[in-house]
Amino acid sequence: MPVQFKTTLTPFSVAFECDGKELMTLQIAGQPAPNLLVRDTSLSAEFSTFSLSLRRDQGCWEVTTSPSDVPVRIEIDLPGWWYGHGELIHQLFPLNRVMLQNAPFHTFDNSPTGLGSKLNPAWFSSSGTLIIADSPVEVGINQPPPGYPRHPWSFSVEERGPFSERPFLDPDRRGDGRITITGLELNLKLFFTENVLTAYARQVGYFGHPVELPPQDLFVRPTWTTWARYKSTIDEEVVLGFAEEILAHRYPRHLFGIDDRWQICYGDLEFDPQRFPDPRGMIRRLHSLGFKVSLWVMPFMSPESAAYDHGARKGWLVLHPDGSPCLVPWWQGRGGLLDVTHPDALDWFLGRLRELQDRTGCDGFKFDAGEACFLPRDAVTFRKIHPNEYTRLYVEAVAAGTPLAEVRSGWRNQRAPVFFRLWDKSTSWGRDNGLHSVLTGALSMGLAGYPFLLPE
Repeated sequence: MPVQFKTTLTPFSVAFECDGKELMTLQIAGQPAPNLLVRDTSLSAEFSTFSLSLRRDQGCWEVTTSPSDVPVRIEIDLPGWWYGHGELIHQLFPLNRVMLQNAPFHTFDNSPTGLGSKLNPAWFSSSGTLIIADSPVEVGINQPPPGYPRHPWSFSVEERGPFSERPFLDPDRRGDGRITITGLELNLKLFFTENVLTAYARQVGYFGHPVELPPQDLFVRPTWTTWARYKSTIDEEVVLGFAEEILAHRYPRHLFGIDDRWQICYGDLEFDPQRFPDPRGMIRRLHSLGFKVSLWVMPFMSPESAAYDHGARKGWLVLHPDGSPCLVPWWQGRGGLLDVTHPDALDWFLGRLRELQDRTGCDGFKFDAGEACFLPRDAVTFRKIHPNEYTRLYVEAVAAGTPLAEVRSGWRNQRAPVFFRLWDKSTSWGRDNGLHSVLTGALSMGLAGYPFLLPE
């Protein structure tokens, strides 16, 4: 039996059913009854400040709103268990079990609401219903009732609650039981399939999947990193001593990651000669011990770096409206941000990485950051983009340009044949960003369509 819909005027809602079974209900609260034109496979609703249309097209139902200057809030009742969404800091699934306050759906480093570095604008249910947002949105999941803390959506670490509240759990079912989607010129795709497996398969077909594998040794052999043990207190002696210790304990070897802080200045992609007087010799020694070597790289450039000066003169950095380079806050201070929308800027960045490999013999790179939260609200880029597009373009570029690579952020990057690293974990056991969240996080990322994952 085909899917049918019926409408209610006050409050306005559209309920989808099949063979008497409720599949989904969309509701717009706080609006007077619209002027309504209904046909078998479409409807048009004219409200006082915006219009909404629904039509069936190519196997899905499409919901759109206009004009572009009026935000529309749609509350969705979705029976069953919900999956999708991507990575959360306090990682649990199904999504019905968390209360995520409404906030911009942006990839984020240490989000105040609980969003992670790898998000996917798709949600599907145990009954086989799939929702995909093809427009920028704010999203709330089973939103908490009045009285719960509302963490401000900002970059300030001081304003963030504990991991266990980002997002809240809902053991007593106090949340509103809905998925809330808000945006300008909304474009939602609704698919009604047989079950949760077919909904997931439809999602994979929509966003795509890798057609190549990352280097296969990454699946079965470990990655060692200086960050886990030494943080930024590293030099050539520390690196080689760590590698010799791994060898002495007869641990398996494969990839050895030299993390923060090997560069002279962030962004220059040059070894600090005081800490690393012979980087090529050091890497040759690591190779002789049975390791491949990766270097930690990010899209930021310290203001005192040569890369910042060159990028600013060429117009390859993200700018303020007055034309000055943005100095964005990140966990190691403030820095210029590579404009990944500029093809010449990307060629420059990737070209310097290839030169670094030629000079030192390193095998690949650990790419950090790239989240939308680092793009300032007033940012001017070569090509105007939504903040999440920064993530997508950054990951696409480094995945295509570096065969041995790992990344931390992701936005509609399911086709990239690289390993996606889960967000940095705390030294604890729980789901609130501890060891347990490695398991639930990997499952949630798989449900978002990402097959190749590394724990942090």
